[in-house]
Amino acid sequence: MYEAEGRLERYAYRLAATAERIRSPLFWRVLYAALDSRPVTAAIGFYLRIVRRRSGEVAADDRLERLLDVLSRSGWPRHEPGWRNLHANRFLMHAYQRSKGAPRRPGARSAADAPLRTGVVGSLARMLGFSSSFFAAAPDDFRLRFFDLPTRDGTTAGYLAEVGAYDAFDVTPANRSETIGNLTRAVNEADLDLLLVLGETPLYYDIVDGVDARCVAFVASGMNLLYHPAVDFHLNAQREADYFVHDRRMFSGTTGRPLCGDLVFPAWMFYDTRGIEPETRVPVSGRDPLIVFHGSLYKAHSPRWLSAVFTLLQEDDALQFVLMGPDFNRRSLGGPLDGIRRLAAQAGVGERVHYDGAYAPTRGASGAIEDPGWQRLQAHLARARLAPNPFPVGGGSSRVEAYLSGVPVPAMGVRTDAESWGRPQTGSGEIPALRVDAATAFGLDDYVGVARRALYDDAFAEEVVDAQLRVAEQVTSAEAYWRQVRTCYESWASGGAR
Repeated sequence: MYEAEGRLERYAYRLAATAERIRSPLFWRVLYAALDSRPVTAAIGFYLRIVRRRSGEVAADDRLERLLDVLSRSGWPRHEPGWRNLHANRFLMHAYQRSKGAPRRPGARSAADAPLRTGVVGSLARMLGFSSSFFAAAPDDFRLRFFDLPTRDGTTAGYLAEVGAYDAFDVTPANRSETIGNLTRAVNEADLDLLLVLGETPLYYDIVDGVDARCVAFVASGMNLLYHPAVDFHLNAQREADYFVHDRRMFSGTTGRPLCGDLVFPAWMFYDTRGIEPETRVPVSGRDPLIVFHGSLYKAHSPRWLSAVFTLLQEDDALQFVLMGPDFNRRSLGGPLDGIRRLAAQAGVGERVHYDGAYAPTRGASGAIEDPGWQRLQAHLARARLAPNPFPVGGGSSRVEAYLSGVPVPAMGVRTDAESWGRPQTGSGEIPALRVDAATAFGLDDYVGVARRALYDDAFAEEVVDAQLRVAEQVTSAEAYWRQVRTCYESWASGGAR
């Protein structure tokens, strides 16, 4: 049996490698239709169920993660890592649900008037923007209840008990079934009008399978949806090459039709100001010849993006480049910093590329960010002339922090016109709510041109900064975010509850 399991995985990987060489749109429409079929979904579901019976829950989840890495997260078939293949992701998550038995389908749903008894389930300590002040800003027509899942190191968001009823549920491989049962009972006993789900791993599918809220909404931090029949609508804040929200459905350019029938609202995420005060920013004319990147270094370890930055350094000997952030890869043990330094040396600019360590933007007991690395970062942003957003994987919080600090941020955009459908783009994805048209490029030369102009044209740079601050004012408003949630809920309700 183990040999058969390994052989099936090898077949899947071989099929993926062969298929990615095929350019015909018809082939991909047929393949995606096959992935959406019940027999194929049932076959992979049966495979995962056999692994679970013979090797346990952890082994089955590991096999699922390996398939997701190859078919969904790798950029397969013709994109760079960071681009998600939503058809493959949907297929594998449906197979996961089949492996656990047919997912529960909800009964009739009914909308509620204010106040909305609103539950929030997720690993809340990881959601850096969703602080106690953010939840405290929820208007009176929300009554909050928190169901927290501790991080791997046991960190919880216990401070949310000051805002609403709070419980933590530490799910481990040994107690998974029992603890999920306790969590779903607590959700159901709360008699919720709205449950906001802040996670997309298999664990959240198991949780949603047992809850009985009047309305379930998935708050996406990335491109994926939560493909479960109990989810009533999704809040989506991103788009990527070939996948974007159109007419309240996730649309696929390759197939020329919606990915699925789920209701998806184009939305935006809330971002914490981290205490940055735009009023104190230094005008661009008074700043230093400094380029800053901050965030996880795997995003900066992009040869094409680095080539753009290093082109600017090669053109101007006065420019310096500072990077700050954790030095790790998401899918391997090696750190990207060595690779960045190697590419800098090859470009002849190694002596002007500096790494200033990591930083922790989390708030301490005092409510302030006390990490000295954060203070160093603030000093860099206060005097920087440019903070280019990387591609193909860009930043969110880091980008808003640069906006608030008054630093121009060139960014790579994503096209959604019909001519772009089914084709790779220089930028794999973007956050529409953060777009500033004057600073948005759609190709490598265009990106370098925007960055060059922001460095040396003061009037243009100030125009970009002003537009960025208007964007930042919107996405850092907790009140506006909660109004968005309420508007989406009411739109769902007016369309007829399921």
